[in-house]
Amino acid sequence: MRLYLMFAVGLISLSTVSISEAQDRPRLSRGRDRLGESFNKRSNGGKTREKNTQDESQPTRKPVPPSQERRDPNDPQFQPKPDLVAVYVIDEGNTAKIFVQNRGKRRSGATTMRLLISPLGGGSTSVRSFQLAPLDPGGNKILNVRGLPLSNVSLFVHVDFGNKVAESDETNNTARHTVEDQITGAADLALTKMQFFPDKNEVWVTLRNNGRKNVRRTTIRLESKFGLGTNEKMRYSVKDLKPGTFQIFRFFPKQMLRGTQFDASVDLNNDVPETNERNNRLVRTF
Repeated sequence: MRLYLMFAVGLISLSTVSISEAQDRPRLSRGRDRLGESFNKRSNGGKTREKNTQDESQPTRKPVPPSQERRDPNDPQFQPKPDLVAVYVIDEGNTAKIFVQNRGKRRSGATTMRLLISPLGGGSTSVRSFQLAPLDPGGNKILNVRGLPLSNVSLFVHVDFGNKVAESDETNNTARHTVEDQITGAADLALTKMQFFPDKNEVWVTLRNNGRKNVRRTTIRLESKFGLGTNEKMRYSVKDLKPGTFQIFRFFPKQMLRGTQFDASVDLNNDVPETNERNNRLVRTF
């Protein structure tokens, strides 16, 4: 009986030791885990080490700027284009001079140019349209528009009206200019006398400047008419006709028959601003 009791006590003691060891094992494993974490923090400067998921063997591709992208030479967006520019519009007498230039890299097509003439004090605007021939790169064209009012109007020119030509710059197709008063203090060309000298076959025409401004350059013409046709046209250049002075021009027609009509005129294209435009012609019959 005593031996049986001693054997039972021994089994109970072994079970108690196994249970205590089993309870202590999780504590030891947790301690080892905390020790490992502490070691990792020290080696990474206090930060937990994270696994780098990016493969460093693959290089990072940087985005390409639009200016460095490969362009398709057949793409119309990148083709060279013309660039029609209304450089300026000015007035010289009653003539508007319009300067147009192609500053692009390609020949322009034919297009339309429009000129608007507007009175500064109000009133109706007159519109004139012109055809503009194709221009090579760097080419230019000067258009002379005659019959311009002599004072107080605004000129507005629009090249490539209607946008018929595809250009590299569509914002430089217009120009504007104001015509100031040109009548006050202007010149006044007057044909005052015509003389015949049949023995010499000569016709003398007197031209006077009754205005207040010098006339630098213009043209005087004499036509002889006999019957239904025009026999002759003779011309001279007028240079530097000062205010209050006159010049006599000697014309030499081939024949002077009785009944021949002689028609003299000056400033044929109305290039000279004048206070009086009604005395530029003189007609006499021999």
